Amino acid sequence: MTTVGLEGRLCCANEAEAALVRRHLPAHIRLTHAEPGCLAFTVEPSDDPFVWTVRERFVDAASFEAHQARLDETHNFTEREVTVRGETTTAEVSSVGTLVTSSGVLSVLDFGYDNDDARPLARSVAPGAYPVDRVTGFGRNAAVRVRFSDHDPVAWHPAAIPGSGHVFGVDAGSACIVDYVAYASMTKRAKAARYAQFVAAPRPAAVEVSLDAGDTGIVVDSGYGDGSYPVYWGVDADGEVAQLVVDFMLLVDEDEDEDEDGTLVHR
Repeated sequence: MTTVGLEGRLCCANEAEAALVRRHLPAHIRLTHAEPGCLAFTVEPSDDPFVWTVRERFVDAASFEAHQARLDETHNFTEREVTVRGETTTAEVSSVGTLVTSSGVLSVLDFGYDNDDARPLARSVAPGAYPVDRVTGFGRNAAVRVRFSDHDPVAWHPAAIPGSGHVFGVDAGSACIVDYVAYASMTKRAKAARYAQFVAAPRPAAVEVSLDAGDTGIVVDSGYGDGSYPVYWGVDADGEVAQLVVDFMLLVDEDEDEDEDGTLVHR
């Protein structure tokens, strides 16, 4: 029998994030152990109080993919009425522009960070120009999506940075999806001009910004602002990347059908 496993790191940027992990980790471990096909799941602290080592193993690819797909990003990008913690909003999907990448190597990070803070995602895409959508709710950006094909995703996988996880930190209330090479080579003057363009945009902002070498990035306001947000690859039935989604976790709540607290679903 061929099992499927993953080893990585859960990284926090500060004590507030680490405290949140410590609070919810026992329930998360308990729920994962109860999932069909789970053989092992451990989250162990490291010498760094903001870093944990995560090891998981499932009986097969199907059970592992079901574990990864607790959040349904396809449903997240469906227009609907959403009620979260007693408040109701309308989830609306709209086009925000085109991502142009000449290298196919992408970065997702806070647009307020220095350009040399960018790190490439472990998986790349074909160079090209791709449409970008967002879903809004409660007057804010709930998620942003790049569509690399017209195929529907059948599974969602963490879009991780090598040696790190698929969750990135935000301290300046913004997020960008950019070509890694073009973004890293921008001058400070060019970056300052693009940041001013973003700041001047109507809120919740979602704008195209030109990078070096003819590339175009997408910059958006990050949900309720600062925090830590997950990034996912949507994979089609042939195993090819169909979408990249940054989820600001606005339209999620605890699953009412679960016996234990801790599992989040899109409403």
